[in-house]
Amino acid sequence: MSLLPLQFSLGSWYNRLTYYMGQQLAWHPFRKAINAFRDELGLPPASFWWGNMRRMKRERVPVIQGFSEHVIPTQPEWGDHVYTTGYWTLDESSWEPSAALVKFLEAGEPPVFIGFGSMPVPDPTVTTRLILEALRRAGKRGVLGAGWAKIGAVELPETVFALDYAPYAW
Repeated sequence: MSLLPLQFSLGSWYNRLTYYMGQQLAWHPFRKAINAFRDELGLPPASFWWGNMRRMKRERVPVIQGFSEHVIPTQPEWGDHVYTTGYWTLDESSWEPSAALVKFLEAGEPPVFIGFGSMPVPDPTVTTRLILEALRRAGKRGVLGAGWAKIGAVELPETVFALDYAPYAW
């Protein structure tokens, strides 16, 4: 499991254990919302420990993964019911950057983009200050994508631009 990497193999038991741990890490943040939706549909709550993972595996329920095979290659043990499609993006071809963003981009070297997307952070102010220090040490300009992390909500130097939103494709 990528969260518990080792330089050597502990065998199949370790792989199974970390796979189970990964499933639990993925399942529990969504358990309450999923079970509320299941309740609206008149379905019983999904298992605390497994959600629907065992049933999905047993019945080979199709799984669609929205990331690139270049990032995580398809694994034979996933089975032929698991499909990796590439990233999912909205068609936002009509999106236009603000005049302030264009002015910032034209005012110097290409900046480094830093964003956490839909990943929140415990303390956005501390995280932003850490990012600002890293950019200062690297001698780089930066664009901070606020996202769910809400980074960039502090006084920024003129070498850093806070961006509420822009399509990643842009």
